[in-house]
Amino acid sequence: MTKAILEFNLPEDEDDFKLAKDGQSWWSVCRGLEQYLRDELKYHCDNYTQKQLETIEKIRDKLTELTIDRVGIADINDYV
Repeated sequence: MTKAILEFNLPEDEDDFKLAKDGQSWWSVCRGLEQYLRDELKYHCDNYTQKQLETIEKIRDKLTELTIDRVGIADINDYV
């Protein structure tokens, strides 16, 4: 079995440690935001003007772009 071990020099690396430790929580926030935007576009589009829908779609596209660039996956929902 392959293992990966992250080491931090605390307290100097406290910020990096917290980011590594809380990565799954941040991922959950991103995934939740993507799902919210998707649901608004799919199920609640009548609540928005065309301009607002375009803005929501742009934000969702940017979130996907950042996911591809920073995490290396094409679909935010594929990463669990």
